This record gives sequence, structure tokens and C-alpha cells, in this order.
Amino acid sequence: MADNESGATAPTAAPIDADLKPLERTFRLESLVKVRHEVETYSRVAGLADIRLYKFVMAVNEIMTNAVHHGGGSGELRVWHDDVLHCQVTDHGRGIPPDRIDGHHRPEPGTIGGWGLWLTRQICDQMKVSTGPDGTEITLHFAIVPPEGQDN
Repeated sequence: MADNESGATAPTAAPIDADLKPLERTFRLESLVKVRHEVETYSRVAGLADIRLYKFVMAVNEIMTNAVHHGGGSGELRVWHDDVLHCQVTDHGRGIPPDRIDGHHRPEPGTIGGWGLWLTRQICDQMKVSTGPDGTEITLHFAIVPPEGQDN
């Protein structure tokens, strides 16, 4: 942590490893925890730290969990970086129903399920969704160093 002009402590990003190769994994329910830990390690080495590291890993976990529960029981994950951390999760389910695809509207309080897409859209800088009867591909984009004034 570094002190800024106001005397408050500002988070610092870890050094970015430019030679870090993409992380590619296939996952099922029984491997979610292991893959989530690998995503956390990769993201830390890529330069995420503190609350931003936690938020990115949580967003990826939401999408992987959705792939397992709604996308056929398994999925493929690919994480890579430049000045942004990217994560693509693909499944082979029947696609996201039209009434759930938007993910922009907060579910009603007390609703069980349906929070994953909404929560992920709140956390990530950008989320792209491609879905159809042969599966869904969701790509998350998350700045390694957030723009000034955003959460750290």
C-alpha cells in the first residue's frame, strides 16, 4: 500500500508478468474450487491485488458456477492479460433464456438464483455474452490498474 496526497492508504498493484501464458482449463463441479484457486493465482501474478483481485475471482466463479449448473455440467475457461485481465468461459448448454440474458436488472430481494449475471456485470468493467442453443460464451474484462476514482 502507498500513501496518497490526502494521507490515505492507496492500494498498489503487483508487478505485471508480461511472460505469463494464458490459463486454460476444463472444469466440472468437482474441480470448481481448484480452478478458482488457479484463477486467483494467475490474476495475482498478472497484477491484480487487494479488493480488485477478490472481485475478479468472485465474478469468474459466478460464471463458472452458472456454466456447471445451467450449461451442461462443465465448461472451458481461458484467462489471459495485457493491460486488462480477460476471462472467457464457454459451456455447451442450451443457452441463456431470453428473459435472463440481459443481466442488467437486479433480481428482487429474496430471490434465490438469478444473481450471477447481474453481480458479474456490476463487478467487471465489461462483460460480453454470446448464447444460443449450442451453448454460451461469456467474456469478462477487468482493468488490472483501475481508472482513477474507481474501486481499488
